[in-house]
Amino acid sequence: MDARDRLIEIIRKATIVPKKRKPNQPTYSSKLKRMDKKTQRGHTKKAAGVFLYLIIKFGRYTQQTL
Repeated sequence: MDARDRLIEIIRKATIVPKKRKPNQPTYSSKLKRMDKKTQRGHTKKAAGVFLYLIIKFGRYTQQTL
């Protein structure tokens, strides 16, 4: 194999256009799961805020504060 053949092979490889990547679409169920987790996390944070408010208002946590 001489230099000309190697050059031709390099040119052939350079002219090949790679396939464009098609991004995957998340499934419907994975979207629902994600939204459920976000909602649950929001409820947890909201409840923590209420709990901190009670601690600040009454000074300490007792069964009577709830």
